[in-house]
Amino acid sequence: MVSRGAPTSRLATIVVGAVCALTTMAGCGGGAAAAGDAGSDRGPPGMCGADIPPGQACNTLVDPREAVMPTCATDTMPVGQGGAIVDGTYVLTAQTYYNVPVCPKVALSQIVQFAGGCMQIASGVFGSAAARVTTAENSLTTTRTCVYVGTDAGVSMAGPSNQTFTATGTTFTLFTDYTDAGEPGSDNVAVYTKR
Repeated sequence: MVSRGAPTSRLATIVVGAVCALTTMAGCGGGAAAAGDAGSDRGPPGMCGADIPPGQACNTLVDPREAVMPTCATDTMPVGQGGAIVDGTYVLTAQTYYNVPVCPKVALSQIVQFAGGCMQIASGVFGSAAARVTTAENSLTTTRTCVYVGTDAGVSMAGPSNQTFTATGTTFTLFTDYTDAGEPGSDNVAVYTKR
């Protein structure tokens, strides 16, 4: 998870976890990453932002600043149903946390672009990222190829490993289950709507 400094409360961890849910490859997966760290900006060459020099943004997407206030639920989190992810640009339009002790009150914004098996992401919280995406039934797997962490967001921790999705012609919904993965974080569902 990436935050503006180290999280000092469960609430900070929850809010930052929302952004990391879709971005296991965006500074949320595997060790510390700081701006300008050459190891965090390079991936296998040739696709999805992999040839971006260290310390540079992974893509030209602009955070839409269309902020979404999270909601919280106490019932069991649903599971994604799969589908075909339609290439295009999507913005975060809803974020729901499940069984959290305190419901976050910090609005989130994020933009995601799918094209030819690549996913590009931009968010004001962490910066930008790129990854290759593969799906199997309702499961989503990402392989990070580039991550750029903003100068005020130098902390990262392991991201979620249990993610399912539902895709329609106009939406992409990601279901992130930290509990079943045995990892820190708050189970959540993020809905992205195609522009």
